[in-house]
Amino acid sequence: MYERPPDPGWRLRGIMLAANILLIFILLALPWIYYYTLPEIVPTHWGLQGEVTSTGSKYDAVLILSVTMPIANIIILIIWTFRWVLVRKYPYLINLPAITMVLGSEKFPQEKKDEIIEKIFDISLLIGIIVGVYMLILEWGILESMRTGTNPVWLTIFSIVGIVFLIIPPFLLYRKIYREEILPYTQPQ
Repeated sequence: MYERPPDPGWRLRGIMLAANILLIFILLALPWIYYYTLPEIVPTHWGLQGEVTSTGSKYDAVLILSVTMPIANIIILIIWTFRWVLVRKYPYLINLPAITMVLGSEKFPQEKKDEIIEKIFDISLLIGIIVGVYMLILEWGILESMRTGTNPVWLTIFSIVGIVFLIIPPFLLYRKIYREEILPYTQPQ
C-alpha cells in the first residue's frame, strides 16, 4: 500500500462542498421565507400563453418546492461522500466510461487511479453548484410567479435554455480530464 501525498485540491474541494451545503439550506428555506408573502391560493401551473391553468394552497406549493428543489444537491453530496465505497465495492454503478477504463486498466498506477477518480468526483461537486444555482433561480422565479400571479417570459426561457448550461461545463471538464490524464496512458508508446 502506498502513502497518499498531500492533496493540493482540498481547499477548493472544501469550498465546493460548503457551497453545495449552503445551496441545500437556501433551497429548503427560500419557499418558507416567501410563505407569508403568498396569497392563500396560489397559481401552480401556467399555459403557453401565460394564463393560470391550475391553483393550489400556498402551504402545499411551498412544501413541494422546499422538498423537491434541493433533491439533486442532496443526491450529489451522498454520492460524493460515499465515492470511495462506490468505486471500491460497486464500480458497475458508475456509468462513466473514463472511470471504468481507469479502474479496469493495469496501465495506471494505483495513485494515478485515485487522483483521476478524485478529480472526476470533484466535478460532481461542481455539478452540484451549477444545479443548485439553476434550481435556486428557478425556485425564486416560481415563487415570484406565485406571489404576483403572472408567469414572466424569462422563467420559461430560463427553465429550457438553462438545461444546456447544466450539461456543457461538466462535459468539457470530463473531456479535459480524459485528454490530459487518461489518454496519455492508453496511447501506444
